[in-house]
Amino acid sequence: TTTSGVAIRYSYVKESATVSSTGRSYDQAVYPDTITYAFSGSSAIGALREIRFVRGPRTDWTDSSTPTTLAFFERSRIDAIEVRVGPSLVRKYALGYDYTSIDRDMTYTWGAGAAGDLALTSVTLYGSDGASGLPPLTFAYSNARLAAAATGLGGSISFTYERVNTNPVYAACLNPTWEYTCTELWCWPIRIIGCADWGASNGPDPWAMSGLAGWTCATSRSDTTPIYAACRTPTYEYYCSELGGCYPLYVNGCADFGASNSPDPWGYSTLLGHAYTSEVPGTLPLYSACLQGSSGTCNQWALQNSPDSMGMSTLLGHAYRGPVDRYRVISRTASDGRGGSISTTFAYWGLGLSSDGTEFRGHAGVRVTDAAGNYTDTWFKQDDALKGRAYQAETRTAAGALLAKTVQTWTVVNPYPSTPSVTLALLAQTDAYACDGGPSCRQSQSVFTYDPHGNPTRANHLGDVAVSGDERDERSEWVVDTVNWLHRPSRVAVHDGSGALLREAWISYDGLGWNSLGARGLATR
Repeated sequence: TTTSGVAIRYSYVKESATVSSTGRSYDQAVYPDTITYAFSGSSAIGALREIRFVRGPRTDWTDSSTPTTLAFFERSRIDAIEVRVGPSLVRKYALGYDYTSIDRDMTYTWGAGAAGDLALTSVTLYGSDGASGLPPLTFAYSNARLAAAATGLGGSISFTYERVNTNPVYAACLNPTWEYTCTELWCWPIRIIGCADWGASNGPDPWAMSGLAGWTCATSRSDTTPIYAACRTPTYEYYCSELGGCYPLYVNGCADFGASNSPDPWGYSTLLGHAYTSEVPGTLPLYSACLQGSSGTCNQWALQNSPDSMGMSTLLGHAYRGPVDRYRVISRTASDGRGGSISTTFAYWGLGLSSDGTEFRGHAGVRVTDAAGNYTDTWFKQDDALKGRAYQAETRTAAGALLAKTVQTWTVVNPYPSTPSVTLALLAQTDAYACDGGPSCRQSQSVFTYDPHGNPTRANHLGDVAVSGDERDERSEWVVDTVNWLHRPSRVAVHDGSGALLREAWISYDGLGWNSLGARGLATR
């Protein structure tokens, strides 16, 4: 309901189920049914407009078992959306589906349903007769992601993805030491008492002595370096002459494995993954570290997250604290159906995670390049308070000349002093530079301030910072009810650069005087 009393009504339908063990019924699924407008109070305003959702059964999510506990899932899907004025149909959108385009787990079928997942494959628009339709919009998928969409009139758009996934890397025991028991005839091992050779592996060792060191990228990127499980000290087959002296003939094994950025020269190394050359959010360091050694010589190398105390360690790179398995768009191609097409490409860097490795924090930067080679780079924050917020963007020609730049400055406030963990990110300043590929840029600036609750109190638009007279200063006053957490602007005034008032608005709520709030916070004057 708007402040003027005009209302839109929403209705829903539900599917119920019963728990056999208790006989109690519950709402298993709820669906939108109709959206009807407009009303004034309980009366219709002219002919009612209605959006109606037509449902049909879905066959992937079914349940053939007897429910003994609560199970929430949807048995129906939206087959069509109808738009009506009064009883008359205006248009209808028919939705088409299949269960073969997407199958996120090919080894599993839920309940007694279809093998694949419900996927939208077409949308057809019909006219007021419900039968005369335009060519359908169609959708195609690859790897459970949208690969292409076609208009039905010849135009289409397609997407190409790349997968970003990681491999676990363990500091693992490759050769355990054993405690033996012996008789007069032979000895046999009875239990493991340590490790004779520590190394690196993509899996834990079978003796439960390994530790997860991190997650490395499965494929090489411009900002990564390879991590190998490599032989550091080989063993040799020797030849000894009758005259005295023994000479190594060839390498016949490895006495000490470790980790390295390059393969060993004896062919014993294994590529474990690719680590970042510099720290990104959600990563931790990987070191080639010495566990035993003296006088600058190491007898046992290992993979660690910290350097050794002897000063012989080498930083190999940075690995994620948690697993990553994501897809991202690297190109988008739009075709007109007449032989013409245009492509946009996307490049990314600095995929970040939270400090505990559990939350995706987006990318540190993204480059969007058009068909002519012109590109825009955008940089993003990845910390706890500002994650996902852009702080700088630059648009350049294919030759690298700067066309435009935007810099955004952010601030973080705590609107609930009693709960320090709750923060609010606010835009404090915007600087826009118009360069047009020339040697100098024209800078405009806006500065924003807020009250302790995060409500905007001032937007000072300074215009071109090198010019006077184009400033505009907008100030807002707020009335706040912290008990019911209602925040409403009570006065908005706009001034010019000299401070002269240009216009203002005073707002009252709930039939009360200025700067007062009732229970609902509805503007009445």
